[in-house]
Amino acid sequence: MSLQILHVFCAATSFPCSSSNTLRRIASFQHYGDHARLSLRIRCSGQPPSRRSANYHPNIWMHDSIQSLTINHTMEEEQCAVRINKLEESVVKLIQEEKELEDQLQLIDHLQQLGVVYHFKDDIKDALRSIHGSVEDKSMLLKDNLHATALLFRLLRENGFDVSEGGSAFLHWSCLIILHKVLMMTCKVHFNHYLVFWTNISQPFKDDKGHLKACLQHQTKGMLSLYEASYLEKEGELVLSQAMDFTTKHLKKPMQQGSLEPPLRGQVAYALELPLHWRMHRLHTSWFIEAYQRDATMNPLLLELAKLDFNMVNRVHSLLVAREVRHYTLTIKISNTKLWWTDVGLAKRLPFFRDRLVENYLWTVGWAFEPQFWSYREIQTKANCFTTMIDDVYDVYGTLDELELFTDAVDRWDISAIDEFPEYMKMCFLAVFNTANEAAYRIMKEKNLDILPYLKRAWGDICKAYLVEAKWCQRDHVPKLSDYLDNAWMSISGHVSLTHAICMSEDLTQEALESFRSYPEITRPSCMLLRLYNDLATSAAELQRGDVAKALQCCMHEGDVSESAAREHVGDLIRANWRALNGNHPWNCFTTVASNTPRVSQFMYGNGDGHGIPGGETKNQVMALLIEPIMFERHHLGVGIYYQTDMIQKTTKEDLRYLAADSVQMLDASGACLRDQILEVFVIPEVDDDGSKKETTKQMYRTVSSDVFLGIKS
Repeated sequence: MSLQILHVFCAATSFPCSSSNTLRRIASFQHYGDHARLSLRIRCSGQPPSRRSANYHPNIWMHDSIQSLTINHTMEEEQCAVRINKLEESVVKLIQEEKELEDQLQLIDHLQQLGVVYHFKDDIKDALRSIHGSVEDKSMLLKDNLHATALLFRLLRENGFDVSEGGSAFLHWSCLIILHKVLMMTCKVHFNHYLVFWTNISQPFKDDKGHLKACLQHQTKGMLSLYEASYLEKEGELVLSQAMDFTTKHLKKPMQQGSLEPPLRGQVAYALELPLHWRMHRLHTSWFIEAYQRDATMNPLLLELAKLDFNMVNRVHSLLVAREVRHYTLTIKISNTKLWWTDVGLAKRLPFFRDRLVENYLWTVGWAFEPQFWSYREIQTKANCFTTMIDDVYDVYGTLDELELFTDAVDRWDISAIDEFPEYMKMCFLAVFNTANEAAYRIMKEKNLDILPYLKRAWGDICKAYLVEAKWCQRDHVPKLSDYLDNAWMSISGHVSLTHAICMSEDLTQEALESFRSYPEITRPSCMLLRLYNDLATSAAELQRGDVAKALQCCMHEGDVSESAAREHVGDLIRANWRALNGNHPWNCFTTVASNTPRVSQFMYGNGDGHGIPGGETKNQVMALLIEPIMFERHHLGVGIYYQTDMIQKTTKEDLRYLAADSVQMLDASGACLRDQILEVFVIPEVDDDGSKKETTKQMYRTVSSDVFLGIKS
């Protein structure tokens, strides 16, 4: 394979002819043997090409501000890494030790939601594989426990295990809920049939007197778990679909009545805002860590690991750290990506497009935040920037003749075609060409695999889809919704990120590449969700810029319906595509990114155009995920530096007295349950092996707690 690694960017932005003698380019085909090449016949015209300006919002992340960002860590990185390793060993033992099934499920769920499960993938898989091997027996053990049954179902599906909605206890609970709903309706012709079935299916949940053991509407924790599990529904799963509607209704009711107490009230409100399955994982982790530390059942080891790991990953995403590969440095952090973007200079030389480097990096964090995926994030951030740039060329700046020429050149991957381009388009083509070849060259060196044909296909397909929309726009054509979506799932560019996901995966093999000759089935629903979320947020602004009609407008035009009705229909499409995405797919890096794509897009577009209009919530989350650490509150002193035995001598007397405080006003539930453990750690360096002396020391600190409390409070 001959790879052309070209790092050539044109410095000039002027066009070949002056404004009085501007070139007008007309597309034609030139034939060279068996190959056809789209070229431009050039004539001089007195009129420059008509170009629109979208007046995009400016970039809010200036170069100097990115370079000045730092993290105020409370521990040195090496100490933090040592502590994380020790905590990992403790958690592995915790996973492997014998415990009740519900406790095991809860532990796995907490590890997932705390964002540290990637440290224990093999251990978690082994545990779930063991449970799945006897899932029928296990689920029957939980038949009286809706929370644990729904949690078991959700965890198995989330981790790629095949489990049916009709499995034993889960079917019992789901049918009970659905039939309870039916029986609450007005009596109909077949009421007696429903009543007989209700009697049979509800038998496990009745007491000796034949009464239901508990009213489902009041089992809020179980209802919440079933609500979350129902969002993993697949096509044709009626039970889960109806369970989703039912649990939503009966979770809203106590919220409206104000009958739920914290922390359950906050958990229900959070879930009703957006189900866990639809949330961007890294953002949810940030929220869950805060919620978990207020939980009375909190495990201090898990909390400490989650906080340390979150900050360590933040460090990976934000600080200037380089890795030597062969004879040059591959920059893997956002600050160095900013350096790369500044050096390229496209933002200054092509001012018509959206300069969104930081936001484009945030997408990659949502796709694959784990530190080991730095190479994918680096290449994908560049691809995201160039996708945004080319999108704006097709939507706003380029003439139709220029766009046809550009599309043909990308499809053929023909570097010689740039001779026919206007200067701005040369820069666009070379940016894409260089980035794809750089990624291909890297994989060729590392794994001796040729990924360039797949990258070429991805870029060619997106340009073809952009061109279709450009032609629709020029003709003021409003396509049928089905025609629009058949093209739009490709023009949203999700397949580009998915192509990079498989090509840049750590375990890439020739066999995996062979299976990627056509886009996997999961590609379309993943990209379709990205498109629909985007359209709901951006269509109005894009129409004002003169862009092509989006899903809402196509639906309104075709069905002659209101915008409200169109939004409802798009909502139904979103739910249908989530069902398709939840279908049976092989569990690998590709499906992970495919599943995360709509989660990131929901975040970006859930409250407006977070990509095109930076600031607000997007800016806050950039700070939270890439820059700001989670702080170690003093009443959660089971974490960070206070567990480092070599740092104990640096602790002040005030810290020790604070630890001894007994007042409930001083310590919340998590702080109170940690106090005894922390005190024991701190007194160890000051005592001998004499147990009585140790006990005396601990008691001494406790007796001064009241005075300490008054002093600190004041």
